[in-house]
Amino acid sequence: MKTGIVTSRVVFNASVIFSAYYSLTGASHALFDLLQQKRIIGIVSETILDELLRHAHKIPMDTELLRRSIDKNFIIIVSAPSEKNVAFYKKFVQDEGDAHLFATSIETHADYLVSLDKHHVLALKGKLKGIAILSPAALLMLLQKPQ
Repeated sequence: MKTGIVTSRVVFNASVIFSAYYSLTGASHALFDLLQQKRIIGIVSETILDELLRHAHKIPMDTELLRRSIDKNFIIIVSAPSEKNVAFYKKFVQDEGDAHLFATSIETHADYLVSLDKHHVLALKGKLKGIAILSPAALLMLLQKPQ
């Protein structure tokens, strides 16, 4: 059966990337497999990349190896989002440190923002115009629906 997987543009929160590297099972890793197969377009900003590199020890992974893996698998690595857009999203978030995720999603015209952060990011699902916020499992199910 043909599935509905297309090359959707997906902004990855650092939590999903860490989960994909930490565990070889689960939806985060399955999304990472789709990245490697070029079935989705992975997007990270320099802000997300900086967070990943600062906390690489949590995986654990050497920062250079992590950087090379991100460069290889994420087709789009963009500059940090504009301060104007980040400031706009600070009005809506519980943790102002997450505002960059929403600004990046809008600036890159992403189809989806994927996160594991239930309290700060996923809690805004359906509340921010133009941003489809999903967990890795929900996004995987959506992408695999038959057409």
